[in-house]
Amino acid sequence: MITKNYAAGEYIVREGEESEHAYYIVSGTVEVVVNTPKGERFVANQHAGEFFGEMGAILEEPRMSSTRAKTDVTVELFDIRSFEDNVIGNTERRNAYMPNLFERIRLIASMLRQSIDAEVSSEVHAGELEADADEVLVEPAAELPSVRLRTLEPLGEASSCVDVKLRKLPYNIGRYSDSQVLVDNDYYVDDGKPYNVSRGHCCIEQRGNQVVVRDRFSARGTILNGVKLGKDGDSFIGALNPGENELILGSAKSGVKFIVELD
Repeated sequence: MITKNYAAGEYIVREGEESEHAYYIVSGTVEVVVNTPKGERFVANQHAGEFFGEMGAILEEPRMSSTRAKTDVTVELFDIRSFEDNVIGNTERRNAYMPNLFERIRLIASMLRQSIDAEVSSEVHAGELEADADEVLVEPAAELPSVRLRTLEPLGEASSCVDVKLRKLPYNIGRYSDSQVLVDNDYYVDDGKPYNVSRGHCCIEQRGNQVVVRDRFSARGTILNGVKLGKDGDSFIGALNPGENELILGSAKSGVKFIVELD
């Protein structure tokens, strides 16, 4: 294992390079970008405590994206052998890595489902597909937007309403679970059987200059401002409007309802 420091704006890995190492972010934030015919496009931010680059190293494939320091960053580098020994073979590190892995599986599953639905639907137009691509890959925003999550009444057996100003994006929401390996949420919903809320249900995240809600391949879907998101909807992603947005986890009658305020 090697520790390296990168200044803000410095590239850590570049698209097309050989994938020799996995990276663990000790401190700071990195941004993932890809090259497209329209230029460089933003994909996601990753923060301290997260891994990146391990899939390329495991698959022995060239990097599919570039990662650069958004702030000053310290990372630990692992080759495959040290990744197995120090991450997979270490309980604490493995427990930190597994939620990231499962979240990627959810994202890949949702992307695969969207791709299949697009192929079998004769009503999908090229212009709509291009719009969907632009929705995912957009230019990065300069700062964290002001987002607040609240409820109008207590959820379940809670004694008070939710009123949280989000300090980070993405912000993951899901059902409380005894397992902290299968899922890692920022807000846990205490939901009983029959479950309306999945362990990894949805997240609020930044896509360039937009703030969106993304269904994390939940069982019963997500409803944003009356529009169904998820495997039974037309999309997994919906953009938040300025002001108040209604967010429902599960069916319209689930009772798990939030107001998401975007300033």
